[in-house]
Amino acid sequence: MAVAVEMSGERVTRAGIALTGVGAATIAATAAGAALVGKPLTPDTIERAGALAAEASRPRTDHRGSATYKRHIVDTFVVRLLNRVNETEARAA
Repeated sequence: MAVAVEMSGERVTRAGIALTGVGAATIAATAAGAALVGKPLTPDTIERAGALAAEASRPRTDHRGSATYKRHIVDTFVVRLLNRVNETEARAA
């Protein structure tokens, strides 16, 4: 997955989240990115984006894990990446 966030001050001005390996093709989690725009990266907005990204994923159950587990991993990784962006922004300020 990839997360791109553009900030102006403490607010997100543009955001994009892309998922690979959890569907037949690369998935643009547009609702997850849109949920961030115009808002600061707070724990609530980050959690919401993670949940929306997981909803956008279309994993299949296979020998590597269940679809439910893979959605959980998408949520977890999006939250981790956005928290890392937030930490980087806080250090830069």
